[in-house]
Amino acid sequence: MEGRHITNERSQLIERLKNRKYRENYVRASVNVNLPSQIRALRLGIPMTQKEFAIAAQMKQPRISAMEKPGATRLNIETLVRVAATCGVGLIVKFVPISEMLAWENGFSQDQFSVVSFEHDARLQSLPAVPVRATSGNVYRNLIVKSSAPSGNVSAESISLRLSGGQQRGNVEISMGAMNLALLGETTQTAASIGGK
Repeated sequence: MEGRHITNERSQLIERLKNRKYRENYVRASVNVNLPSQIRALRLGIPMTQKEFAIAAQMKQPRISAMEKPGATRLNIETLVRVAATCGVGLIVKFVPISEMLAWENGFSQDQFSVVSFEHDARLQSLPAVPVRATSGNVYRNLIVKSSAPSGNVSAESISLRLSGGQQRGNVEISMGAMNLALLGETTQTAASIGGK
């Protein structure tokens, strides 16, 4: 009997999601519940009080409190970036099929949610290359930045570029916080930071 009830609820949800306005409201509600839960879980996992977290994130404590309450405030990308940096984790914002979103939120548990911080991320140290997205005009090219130096440190002399389009020429210049690439005579700037081990 219970299985039929769950199937019926799922069918009703799928039928409602056919409506564009319902989908918009559903996605908004999902974000408004799941992001605050993740932020709270990240903070508690450090562990920090709201006051300590506010100081580390250079925000006010009432803002942290509001961010952890579902629907209490609108979170923008810049705020999420600051939270991620404070927690030493990354942030992925991507569009997915509704089925993937539903599966993720059905499996989400604030008590079980945990993200490995930068300091403890063993996979980060074993990555063979740093993928970088760059643009040249309106064409996106995938670049792989590798260090050929034995130490693994990245320097202007040790960087090799591989364009997905097959072309391998270009000048490389490194600056603080960004990598400037002169590709085929056009300068492109990525938001990636390149650093050694």
